[in-house]
Amino acid sequence: VRELREAHRLAPQDFTVHSALCDGLLNLAISLLRDDFDGAWSVYELCADELNGLIKEHPTMRADAYILAAECNEKMAMQSHFQQPPLTLEFGDAELQVLGYALNNFRRAGKIAPHRQRPRAGFDRVVQILIEFPKAPELTRIARVLRETDLREDALLFLTLSLRQNERLAG
Repeated sequence: VRELREAHRLAPQDFTVHSALCDGLLNLAISLLRDDFDGAWSVYELCADELNGLIKEHPTMRADAYILAAECNEKMAMQSHFQQPPLTLEFGDAELQVLGYALNNFRRAGKIAPHRQRPRAGFDRVVQILIEFPKAPELTRIARVLRETDLREDALLFLTLSLRQNERLAG
C-alpha cells in the first residue's frame, strides 16, 4: 500500500493508479478482518475516502469509479460478515451501511452509463443479498440507511420486505 500511495502522489491524475490504491486498501482491510476486525474497518474507512476521491477527481471516468466503489462496498461487507458473523448471524450496522452505499453507487453508475451491464447486475446482486440474508429488523435498518442516502424508492422496497417478513413470522 505504501508503494501505491507513493505512485498516486506522483501521478495524482492517473485513474488506474488511483483505483489500484483503492483496491490495495480494500485487500489490506479484508486481510485484517480475521485478526483485527476493528482495524480492518479502520483501513476500509481509508479505502472509502480514496474511493470518494476517485469519484470526485476523475469526472471522465465517474461511472467506472462508482462501479469500483460499489464493488468494494459489497466485497467488504460480505467478507466482514463471513469472517466474523455475529452470534445471531445478522449483518452488523457497518455492513448494512456499506451495502446501502453499494446500492447507491451502482445506481449512480447506471444513471451515468445506462448502456453498461455491470451497474444493473451489481445492483440486482446486492438487492438479492439483502433479501436473502437479513431478518425483518435488518431490512428496516437497511431502509433507514437508504433513506438517509436519498434512495427513498429503495428504502420503501426494504420497508415493504420487512413488513412481509413480519407477516410470515406472525402467520
